[in-house]
Amino acid sequence: MGMAASQARLLSITARKSSNEFQGQQINQQRVTLSNNANAIWMNMLTIQVPTPPSSQDYQKDIYQFTNEDGAIASITKLIKINEPGPYSYYVEYEVPKKEPILTNSGTQTNNITVNINQAATSDIYILANNNEWVRLNQIEKDDITDTDIKNGLNTSQYVYTYTDKDNNGNDVQYYLGTDRELTSYNITESSNGGDYSYLLYYKDNNNVLNRQDSQKLKAQEITEEDSDLFITINEETGETASLEYITSENIPENLQEAAKGKFVYRYTTENDENGEAIYQYIIYNEKLSGKNINELSGSLIDTEKWEYTDTYTDEIISIRQRANIVMSPQGQLEEIYFEDGTHYSLTINQEIDDAAYEKAMVDYNYQKDLYDKELNDMNARIKMIQSQDQILEVRLKNIDTEHKALETEVDAIKKVLDKNIETSFKTFA
Repeated sequence: MGMAASQARLLSITARKSSNEFQGQQINQQRVTLSNNANAIWMNMLTIQVPTPPSSQDYQKDIYQFTNEDGAIASITKLIKINEPGPYSYYVEYEVPKKEPILTNSGTQTNNITVNINQAATSDIYILANNNEWVRLNQIEKDDITDTDIKNGLNTSQYVYTYTDKDNNGNDVQYYLGTDRELTSYNITESSNGGDYSYLLYYKDNNNVLNRQDSQKLKAQEITEEDSDLFITINEETGETASLEYITSENIPENLQEAAKGKFVYRYTTENDENGEAIYQYIIYNEKLSGKNINELSGSLIDTEKWEYTDTYTDEIISIRQRANIVMSPQGQLEEIYFEDGTHYSLTINQEIDDAAYEKAMVDYNYQKDLYDKELNDMNARIKMIQSQDQILEVRLKNIDTEHKALETEVDAIKKVLDKNIETSFKTFA
């Protein structure tokens, strides 16, 4: 390459290098600007105020209350001034828990029950035989049993019942059932599907082998209802009694049905409600009450489960409005209230959460929080955009830096060529 050509090439590369350096300075300036913008956003992010959720304790209101004659806490909700003459110049609205008579368990109580028997009941007793059919039992005297083994097996039984059934070969087999009580519909409570009872059953098969069964399924069918009048003593001192009425399952109150399963329910009444309807009390017993377990006229002491209606405050709140006169304290607070119906109460002041004010504060908080979240998200989005732009500039700067190094290398190479040409020229004309 000639000296002139090398000089021209050097000038061209120097110009490109100068342009390259200028572009790098411009990119650095842009990155500085982006960094300043990002710092401004970060500083602004630190200055914005984070919304604070409201506390319910900050929203309390004074509630005037009084205890009514039934012991319930009544809360005054509104006072309305009446522009009418007379001492009762306000309408007062207040809320109280609703009181309802609820059938509740009064526990186990000992009752004196008497009975007037008019006609004894009779029952047919059935046993579920081998062929899965119901067979009627017949009561016999124990001395009438001729088989010694069976009689010895039933030695402790007070009552004996028997029936005849066929075995698998069609032969008649005599069965003997021993019990500790006379079987009636009063102690065999299952009348349709039968119930399991642990009574001994003996029989001998065709090989004269004694067999024993310890559990039987029995049912009873009452063929003559007992027409007996039952009475419960409600006052031991005066001897006052009330008629006791047996009720069937369809008439048992709903909240009594679970406790009454498998038992017998009776009711009696001593007073009526405001509509003249009888207020019943209930007793539950394991057996059906009759002349079989109650001594006629003299009565019997029996432990029963008693259920009665008691006035109970429910979770339901009712609102009441009455005309009243109110007495204020010197501080402007309510002190006493005189209702038009003649009742008079001293008032107390209690605090409770002002739900309306608290809910309004929560609405304001949620709105401010939404604004805060939006502003924060916008700032984060702008910072991400700045970071993305800075990354692009950084790539461009790296490319320029690479190009700059290449130009510097080429400049050094051209300078060496020029130095060699100059040295050669001077040596030639020296």
